[in-house]
Amino acid sequence: MNGQWKARRIRRGHALVVGAGLAGATSARALAERGWQVTVVDHSGLAAGASGNRAGVVYTTPSGAATAQNRFYQSSYLHALNWFDRHRLAELGIGAFDGVVQQLCNPRQRDRMQRALGSGHWPSEELERLDTDRVLLRRAGFLQPAAWCQLLLQHPAIEFRQAQLLGVRDSRLPSLQFDDPCIAEADATVLCTAMPPEAMGRLPDQLPLRRIRGQVSELHATPASREWRQAECHEGYLTPAVDGLHCIGATFDPYDDELSARAQDDRANLDQLRKFRPDRWQELGGAAASIGGHRVGFRVQSRDFLPVCGPVSGTRNSAPALWLDLAHGSRGISGTPLCADFLADAWTGVPGPTDRAIEGALDPSRFSLRRRTGPR
Repeated sequence: MNGQWKARRIRRGHALVVGAGLAGATSARALAERGWQVTVVDHSGLAAGASGNRAGVVYTTPSGAATAQNRFYQSSYLHALNWFDRHRLAELGIGAFDGVVQQLCNPRQRDRMQRALGSGHWPSEELERLDTDRVLLRRAGFLQPAAWCQLLLQHPAIEFRQAQLLGVRDSRLPSLQFDDPCIAEADATVLCTAMPPEAMGRLPDQLPLRRIRGQVSELHATPASREWRQAECHEGYLTPAVDGLHCIGATFDPYDDELSARAQDDRANLDQLRKFRPDRWQELGGAAASIGGHRVGFRVQSRDFLPVCGPVSGTRNSAPALWLDLAHGSRGISGTPLCADFLADAWTGVPGPTDRAIEGALDPSRFSLRRRTGPR
């Protein structure tokens, strides 16, 4: 950890992971592989939220700036690719990593990509310019998030319990309360799902989080679209077919709590595809494209667009530990494995995969620190 790590007694015990989406499943697996006994709790079941889409794109946004934020995006993306390779996702048929085409939709994106390509941070085996308006992330791809979560939780040291998180017991030394009294106090707990605002407000860290509604549309594959092998990103995204259906989307509605899918959102996704990839829109049938389904999910995003991963303020050296691993936004597939290893190594007492600058950029206390010290 940037040369600052000091040897500690390696510890293991019982870990409680709240949330069975991408953040929870990766955290649980990382802990189990280090010898922890892990209980995963979620009231809705496995990957029931935004992590349960039929397909999700594995990608990052290349940048030439070596800020902690951009280094997290790059290192977490590469770290995730190593996880996918180690767990043989392509071999198991729940992922494909044939590259992702990123369309540069405006001059700002083109300038940013030009700086990334010239920075030396992105070698040609990772990032390739296709033409003026497109680049290829050569090792990126897409996967089935729910199947990925299920695979991660298949470990003898992990048990799953379906229970409702009710809130926070004590705001001075917070602990979590459930509707199932059989959920035992753990040696360490990580909250991987956002609670209602009134419950989150009892935590010492006042986190500027927002919940964003997104609707993904599923379109029936056509003979032409069945030939697609690469996912594509523009202002939205599209994936190759999974079980005969392509995912396109997604809408972005931060002030919308509607749970039901809407036909107007399917139209918005199709209109966006037609605008940026008219050839793909036409191959899906154009105006006659057939919608086979849709899915509404809610993602949590922080004000600075980075995840929140670290100890709750006031609990850093306490027992039991309470951590947060939240707000991965639309980058949960690529961001969660690195956060999971950071958390698991910190709890176990061994050097982790991140440096202090990245850890500080993820720390839940960063927002309260900025409020006290002002912008830098």
